[in-house]
Amino acid sequence: MHLAKLIVAISLAAPVLSSAPALANVVVYTANYPPTSAASEINGSLGGNTSRSLVAAGLMGAKFFGDVNVHGMEPVVLQHCAGRSHPNSTWPEQCDFKGLVEALGEVFDQNWLNIAYGQNEQHRAIQALVSGLKYYHSPAIVPLYGHVDHWGTVYQIEMNGNELSKLNFFDSGPGDQSDAAGDSYFDGIRTASGQTWRKMYYQVLGGVGPFDPFRNKFLISYDPPKHVMDEGKGLPRPTFIPVPLPGILEPGKKMDVHIAEERVWDAIFLAGIDDDPITWAALEKGMAGPAWEVHGRTPSGDAWDYFLVPILAYDGAISAMVQLSAADGAVEQIHAPSRLLPFAGLSEHEARARATATLMADEMLEGGRLTWDPQLHDAHCNSPLVPYYHFEVTSTLGEPRGGLFVALDDGIVRGIKVQLSRMP
Repeated sequence: MHLAKLIVAISLAAPVLSSAPALANVVVYTANYPPTSAASEINGSLGGNTSRSLVAAGLMGAKFFGDVNVHGMEPVVLQHCAGRSHPNSTWPEQCDFKGLVEALGEVFDQNWLNIAYGQNEQHRAIQALVSGLKYYHSPAIVPLYGHVDHWGTVYQIEMNGNELSKLNFFDSGPGDQSDAAGDSYFDGIRTASGQTWRKMYYQVLGGVGPFDPFRNKFLISYDPPKHVMDEGKGLPRPTFIPVPLPGILEPGKKMDVHIAEERVWDAIFLAGIDDDPITWAALEKGMAGPAWEVHGRTPSGDAWDYFLVPILAYDGAISAMVQLSAADGAVEQIHAPSRLLPFAGLSEHEARARATATLMADEMLEGGRLTWDPQLHDAHCNSPLVPYYHFEVTSTLGEPRGGLFVALDDGIVRGIKVQLSRMP
């Protein structure tokens, strides 16, 4: 038995599990030709303020649906997209959602749909995503964070009855760059609970002109088979509910960093992550390291406390990062990169010392909480999986001098470029 499985087998024998049910009745719906490794990800050749992430998400959709050859096809699809987009489009490189969908049809002889829902219709957009995979095994092409230059491809979902419990997706931007809003393009497979997907990743589209037909819409594209379109059959529209994954605590218990580190494997197994061969391959390379409590914010500004547990392989490198709910220890999301990543894992004391070393003689630090807020708009830290210590800089007389933040993963001191409207 693998050591991680031995650990969880022992801990699961203890009567300390949450009353939340395990995912015993889960059904997995996967694209026709799903990825075989984290290296199956396709990235755009350019990052922010371009349409390359959109095109790359489309190429992954075409590949995972029809197993077509997409190698080297970015310029071809981009050219078709620009030619099919709305006149006077305000999208980067004049390649918009309509153009991309029609370009995939022209280049690969597929039947992708161009679907836009109103800003109060997120539930309908999620129904379409689930229905496309459940009934037609079609991946979904969607914007991430609501950014026009940041897209992803959902290739697998897990349902427990009518509950959407988990999604697997790729981020199609180049991993060494960021979008125009400063969000990182993450390399590797992302697994999120249905609830995390709803409140964090799937947002209405912004960043386009005020009269753009896709502005403030939930966008999604999937590919029903040709015969379905020819026969005029519509998708069933049952109600699917995005939900959290099962927690590990009994009611009334309180999460802390010790429980997060000791019980992360329980949470992983309760979430059924070991049934996913690609993500599990990343997890089983390492052991759980010390956990970190993060006091973050959602895109809407609500408080969002959670715990991060790095899965350490060797020499401090991580093979995966697991985010657990502060409420009950449930898995909220997992990042399984295609390669081992360095991880500094600084304490608040170490972060404060590094930030202090950058100050002028008449300056001092305030704060220092480990946090994450999408308002920061920094390419390196704008993900809940990459939190940072936030410090306010003041003079010894109390006048504000701006701010500094120190990233948990690399320990680098950076200046805050925007005025945050809320404190961590």
